[in-house]
Amino acid sequence: MFLWKEEGARGVAGLPGAGKDGTRTLYLDGSGRFRLEHVAAGQYVVATPSARIVVTGTEFDVSADDPSTTRVRVESGVVMLTSRGARAWRMLELRAGERGE
Repeated sequence: MFLWKEEGARGVAGLPGAGKDGTRTLYLDGSGRFRLEHVAAGQYVVATPSARIVVTGTEFDVSADDPSTTRVRVESGVVMLTSRGARAWRMLELRAGERGE
């Protein structure tokens, strides 16, 4: 796993150990770039104040500088973005070259 955190990102916590279901969760308040290797069992989750991003192995950028909005840009692979709050029902699949919030 590789994580690059933008200067000024306020919090990165979580990882490296997996929970009982194999999920590895990272909590981010700010911006960061991730390159996560595929894991045979389980998944990675990046949680921000306004979204939850489920990853199986990819490279992507996350910006959660505003607590009410999370922006994701995928470099390679696929992520599933789920908003928290009013749009929590909405799950968005993002592939390489796509953006979402």
